[in-house]
Amino acid sequence: MQINSPRDLFLHELHLIYDVEHKVRDLLREVSGKITDKDLSQMMRAHVQEMGEEISRLDQVFHELGEKPQRMPCAGIDGIRQDYETIAAQNPSPHVLDMAVLSTGMKIEHYETGAYRALVDRALLMNETVAAQILQAILYEEEETAAKLERMSHDMGQRVLAAA
Repeated sequence: MQINSPRDLFLHELHLIYDVEHKVRDLLREVSGKITDKDLSQMMRAHVQEMGEEISRLDQVFHELGEKPQRMPCAGIDGIRQDYETIAAQNPSPHVLDMAVLSTGMKIEHYETGAYRALVDRALLMNETVAAQILQAILYEEEETAAKLERMSHDMGQRVLAAA
């Protein structure tokens, strides 16, 4: 895809976040069976369902823009996944693996939050109001998930460190 205009850049970034959402959903499905903390496991399963809804909303954004959804490989999310896999390959204790899942989740949510903030702003600047509203709704959910993960990470860190 040639990037010659602000709209081209917007679409490029929209294709990237579309890839991110698919890859993250796959990763969450993969790690959810390895999580030992019941609250974290439940949260991850619920987030997998939310991600399906987010992908559907992104499909709506593409439709609104008269574009076909495409996945453009996102190196940023691939790197975050690789960092998690490096830790998981070392067979850490279940509590440490749960903490790594939380850390990975926070990195992902903050990555997505930054991407959605830029997309919302650009959609508004291009007068794509409906697309901006849909993207803003996704952004709100990403911010909520990041906050939940941060609280859970802090609480789990306290428990694990107190037991060490």
